[in-house]
Amino acid sequence: MTSTDYIPGPNGKKIAVTTSSGEDFLSLNKLHFLLDPDEAPFHAPPRDTKPPEPLELSEVSNANQITLVNQICERCSSINLRNPPSLCNEIDWGGLANSRRAIVEEQRSRGITQIEGYVCDLGHFPEDFNISTCPLCRALASVRTRLLRSPLGLRPWPYELHVVSAAYVHFGIDRMPRNDITQILESRRISDTVIFAVDPKPPHIFFYGRVGFWLTEHSGTSGYLYPVASEEDRMERRFSGRQLQTDHIDYSVVRSWIDSCQTYHLEACASGKSNSLKDTPSFRLIDCHTRQVVSASTEMPYVALSYTWGSGSTSGDTETRSDIPIDGTALVIEDAMTVTKELGLRYLWVDKYCIIQGDLQVKMEQIQNMDAVYDRAEVTIIAAAGENGSFGLPGVSSRHRIAQPSVQVENRLFVSSGPHLRDLLRLSKWASRGWTYQEGLISKRRLIFTEYQTYFECASAHCCEAIDAPPDVLFQEKSVNGANPMASRDFRVFPLGKPIAKAHQIVERIREYASKELTYKSDALNGILGIFAVVEKWVPSISHLWGIPILTQTEITPPPFRSPDSTASGSEWITRDPNEALLIGLRWAIKPTKRNPGFPSWSWTGWAGPLQLFFPSANAEIRPRTNFWVEIYYGHLVEWTEFHASRDHDGKLPPVSRFLHVEGPAVKLEFRWGLLSRKTESFPHQEDKYGLHVLLHVNDLQISICPLHITRWEDYDVQAFVDRLLRGTWDALILSHCGSPLPPETDVLGEEVGISYETLGKEKRTDFELLVLEPVPGGRDEGGDAYYERLGTVKLVFPESLELPSAGLLKVERKRFRIG
Repeated sequence: MTSTDYIPGPNGKKIAVTTSSGEDFLSLNKLHFLLDPDEAPFHAPPRDTKPPEPLELSEVSNANQITLVNQICERCSSINLRNPPSLCNEIDWGGLANSRRAIVEEQRSRGITQIEGYVCDLGHFPEDFNISTCPLCRALASVRTRLLRSPLGLRPWPYELHVVSAAYVHFGIDRMPRNDITQILESRRISDTVIFAVDPKPPHIFFYGRVGFWLTEHSGTSGYLYPVASEEDRMERRFSGRQLQTDHIDYSVVRSWIDSCQTYHLEACASGKSNSLKDTPSFRLIDCHTRQVVSASTEMPYVALSYTWGSGSTSGDTETRSDIPIDGTALVIEDAMTVTKELGLRYLWVDKYCIIQGDLQVKMEQIQNMDAVYDRAEVTIIAAAGENGSFGLPGVSSRHRIAQPSVQVENRLFVSSGPHLRDLLRLSKWASRGWTYQEGLISKRRLIFTEYQTYFECASAHCCEAIDAPPDVLFQEKSVNGANPMASRDFRVFPLGKPIAKAHQIVERIREYASKELTYKSDALNGILGIFAVVEKWVPSISHLWGIPILTQTEITPPPFRSPDSTASGSEWITRDPNEALLIGLRWAIKPTKRNPGFPSWSWTGWAGPLQLFFPSANAEIRPRTNFWVEIYYGHLVEWTEFHASRDHDGKLPPVSRFLHVEGPAVKLEFRWGLLSRKTESFPHQEDKYGLHVLLHVNDLQISICPLHITRWEDYDVQAFVDRLLRGTWDALILSHCGSPLPPETDVLGEEVGISYETLGKEKRTDFELLVLEPVPGGRDEGGDAYYERLGTVKLVFPESLELPSAGLLKVERKRFRIG
């Protein structure tokens, strides 16, 4: 037995959802995605496990097109692509078949611009859809939005056909007031193009109750169907589909992208403040005409290659070679040389041949100048297809591309725009690697090769082979209502604008990099030095200490990050002394992992990745007075503020050992394993949680509060590791807290101060963020002295519900630690 529920839909309509007998639709919370606008749907990979095979084209006159001549199935025969339902009352939608004008309609009753429209139901796509003989079925299947699961948990889900604004898709008008696409069309003197999308039927994916909707939650994960403009239509300014070949690339299209970027983006895509290659005397390039590796000068325009070597690849004899062998060279390098010449350039930079791998000093010199190598390249070729260099660049030589789905309805050809680049890179080996992360980020222009097509992204625009438009539409910057919607941020992979535009963004770049894989854990810091080199040249510069960013000045704009007493209406700057900036930098968190030897435990580089790294906000808390010294070498200390001031003209700090000496307020902690109740009046449904918790001794009571978030985790003997944590007491350095400052006695080294729980409550001095330290016996490499390593963090909170006796004391003592 089934029942039907109705939920709100667009324009006041109701959506029927059928559930099985005995299944309470709302109590199962299957609508939580619909009810929470911040939740995102689950997108599957952009193509099925086995993509649809290209149709047999030998029986049609043009092997690149599919002609519908009594071949379509019953379902598709009811779809009228020549005259679909109109988004606009002013347009003859019969013009769709001729790619005529299409201007979107203002829904005055809702006050927003309509940028999509329902065409018809498509029903369920059967599991054997890939072997369908209906060409339109196959074309629609190729662009359907794929989900891992529906917010309703019902499978299979039905689909429906929509028409969508191409301008909306490209420019991301979500950011514009009321989705006002009309101004975009007028400013660029273009007519809109209507494209087709295949989406799960609401409420499986849509989120109503918003003004408009976000296309990243909707169409385009597997592409759209674009009409291909005829010769007559090319006189009009509009978006159009472009038909692709599997065995070769139209290099004239690629060259036009680079030329347009150089013409329109004189500032946005100019080289940044990277080091001049004059500072790198060992800089070498491959001459693609002679296959020789030559010493480079700053006047030689070149292309850079970003690719994955593969697990079995080594530098071999490349450290001394002055030529590129005819045989045995990775296909990706051969293809990159071909692309370089097709772009009208002669020189190519490839790390395997252009870095002398056997000379550690020269190699380190190049690593520290990775920002210059990729920033100053005319374009960077990104090999995003395949697992290693033997896969090559699809469409360049022997590696063919996946056939582009297409279908012809009478005299109008429709082609797929291809999967979203973001999804393709998300699944690629290239995007999983640490070294390639900074290579793609720093590059000013990127040519991304995938199995489907070639994509282009610069600082202000993005393009792909399958979509055509006038160059000025794609590249020329035009302001609309103070905004400059050059390209949708939601449909890009790399940042719009500079890779790091504000100081706080360096934290996000570190977080993203830390989640990547490295073949050698010793490269944990080397693989991000190019990104640090970018911000070190800023004024004021952002330096780093073993990967910890030192943000002595940060720009903040919106509440709640602005200080409470601020009266500034725009951006404001927070200035911190180096000690406070370093203290903030120590407040990172990760999921438990193993140590990365050779790096300090107080830095994220000291832990084996990939890491799920988190830097908490640092604007509202009070940070106690804490002093630091760096250990240049054993026994030789330099005060941190003095050391920070010794940066060179590029903002770089001198080399330093991994030992950091810290003096600040600390507490002693004990832990126990058990059940911690997380239920409160505000959150009665929180689950109780087992784990390691802080143990408080209050009179004769033992109370567990606040979990220990372990950084180190030893999986070889978990029981022994936990037993060790439960024995004795552990020092914990106070990094920050809320409420009023600590008593002045805590500024005296060796002085212990007891603060009653009652006082802590009255002064709202709580939320102590603590860095828990573990003593380590000293060895020869550590100068023979004992030191501490990071064990984990605790956020010490004293809930009012515990009603702690006033006799209880939190004992705070100023101590000094040597942390390695």
